[in-house]
Order: sequence, then structure tokens, then C-alpha cells
Amino acid sequence: MKENKKATLYLIVLVIAIASIAFRLLGDNSLEQTSLLFIGIPTLITILIIRYSKKPKSAYGVAFLTITIFLLISGIFLGEGFVCILFMAPLFYAVTAVLVWGYEYLDKKDKNKTYSLITIPLFLVLFNPLDYVGEEKTHSIETVKQIDTKLNISTLNKHPDFLSKLPTFFKIGFPKPIHSKGEGLAIGDTRTIDFKSSTKGVGQLVLEIKERTENTIYFKIKSDNTHINHWLTYKEIKVEVRERAGIKEVVWTTDFVCDLGPSWYFEAFEKYAINLMNEHLIQSYFTVK
Repeated sequence: MKENKKATLYLIVLVIAIASIAFRLLGDNSLEQTSLLFIGIPTLITILIIRYSKKPKSAYGVAFLTITIFLLISGIFLGEGFVCILFMAPLFYAVTAVLVWGYEYLDKKDKNKTYSLITIPLFLVLFNPLDYVGEEKTHSIETVKQIDTKLNISTLNKHPDFLSKLPTFFKIGFPKPIHSKGEGLAIGDTRTIDFKSSTKGVGQLVLEIKERTENTIYFKIKSDNTHINHWLTYKEIKVEVRERAGIKEVVWTTDFVCDLGPSWYFEAFEKYAINLMNEHLIQSYFTVK
């Protein structure tokens, strides 16, 4: 019994070492935000566990334990570690569970079937190769809130305290907006927002007014070296103040591209985050009813 436990421990250490090397290679080739990491690594770990585990019936337990240890170790090197683990973990465990289930199903059907057969179609479906061969997809998130009737678009000229009433979602480890500078509401005027990352220091998001009307301002992204740009790319931000039937509203629209793969998994998280960010920015600049 002790020998079996020792062999399992050796296997886990070996698999984590191999997965860590693969992780490092992905990082060295700027592929750490792609499906090769989020689908490829758990697939690699699971295949190795299934192939070399002497107790196939315990593949679930060994695979999940190995994934857990790998996630905890990788959190040290992933920048905003807790956030990365929080969003990676469900995908890692899901891929592992499906692969182990597929292996056991085929194994019951025919002992001669190789475990690797299930990985080919599954990997291609989960991997979503369209992320690489398809055109870049821009998402537009529009958030509408009623505001004080005395306010207008010129309120964007102030510098609010972004940390005040920061949503709980953004307190779990995301880079935080700590300071803004820049004035003016004319075309060409800029805003610079400093974001502090717990591991990468301070980065800046620079916005420039590219177009404006009496009640609408369009910002283009002049530069972004914050840690957020590892997860998504901002394209344009539009702020409009409108009045209908005596009710004044602000419409905050953010266009962005999801840079994490597979997109079918991460886009939903990022859309939620962008909408929450829009709401917070409206609250910060305007008085919301």
C-alpha cells in the first residue's frame, strides 16, 4: 500500500514538472493567454496521469490533485495569481473530468482502445481553433443609468476617486485604478489612468478624445501598458448623455477584444467585468439615481 502511494506521489511530481516546463515554454513564446495553456495544460496533465497511473480507477482523484497542486504553484508566476486561479480552475477541472470520463467510457467498451483517441476531437472542440484563423471579434458593452438632471457631459472633466465604492468583484486581485490626470473636453485632449497591479507595479491607460458633439464624447485608446491588456484590448469608449421624457440618462459604451482563449469560455467573464466597470465609471463621474 505504501509503495502504491509513493509511486503515485512520484507520478504527481513528474507530471507537474513536465507541465511546468510546458507552461514555461508557452510563456517564452507569448502563448500564455491562449487555449494552448487553458486547454492544452490540463489535457497534458490528464493524459500523463491516465497513461502512467498504476491505478486507473483512481484517475479522477490523482488528476484533480495534480491539477490543484499545479494551479497553486503556477499562481506564484501568473501575475494577479488569485484572479488567474479563480478563472482557470473551473476550466482546468472541467477538461480533466471530461477526459477521464471519456477514457473510462472507452476503456469499458474495448480494452484495446487507446486513451489518446478521445483527446483528438475533444481537444479540437475545446481548443476553438477559430480563435487563431478567424477575424478579431470586437464586443460592444452598453450600460445605461439614470442620472441627476442637472448634470451634463462636462462632468467628465473631473478626477473622481475610482477606489471609492469599488465593486467587490474588482477587489479579488485585479489591477486597481489609483489616479487619473488630464483635462479638457476638446478633440485631442487626453486622460491618463494609473492602474496598480499587486505583482507588476503601476501601468497606464491613456485615452484620447477623437470625436465629440454637444452630448457625446468618443475616446480612442492611445496606449495601454496595464496588466489588464494581457486579458483584453480596449478599442473605443463612448460616453453619451441624453434626455428622454424628462429623464436624463448616461450611456457608457466600451468596445473591446477578448485576448484570452478559448473565447467561448472567457468572453462571458469579460463582458460581465466590462459592464460592471461601466457602471462604476458612471457612478464615479455622475450622480446616479
